[in-house]
Parts: sequence; structure tokens; C-alpha cells
Amino acid sequence: MAKAPSEMTLDELAQERWKAPTSVDHLIAKAELELRRTKAQLQATRYMLGACVASAVAALAAAVAAGIAAYATLGGPLEH
Repeated sequence: MAKAPSEMTLDELAQERWKAPTSVDHLIAKAELELRRTKAQLQATRYMLGACVASAVAALAAAVAAGIAAYATLGGPLEH
């Protein structure tokens, strides 16, 4: 292979995958594609985690706002 697997495009890696399944080029291309897939999934997981944290903060803010609105509607603390 002329290029390092990390420098190859997806098309070039796909061409290497068409070689004999036991060839070194095929195995290297297969490993590189799996590595890229794993990195992409990890990045997507990070984005999803960020979205979950943001939605949890928004839900907490909405709950606090609802509590304040209820407190203000009832005229402050209740008399015992």
C-alpha cells in the first residue's frame, strides 16, 4: 500500500477490502474501517450525552419556574 491506512479515503479502503480475505492489505483496511466506525460512534455518543444533559437542565429550569409560579399564585407561604 502506498498510503498509510489512516490517510486513505473510504473509497481506497473499500478497494483494499476487495483483495483476498487473508491478505494483509485486506485485514489492515478492515481494521481501519472498523476504527473509523468506532470513532464516529463515540463522537455521536458524546453529542447525545450533551443533548441529554441540556434537556435535563431545561427540565429542571421548567420545574423551578413552575414552582415559583405556583408559589406566587398562592400568595407566598401558606399559613398554618
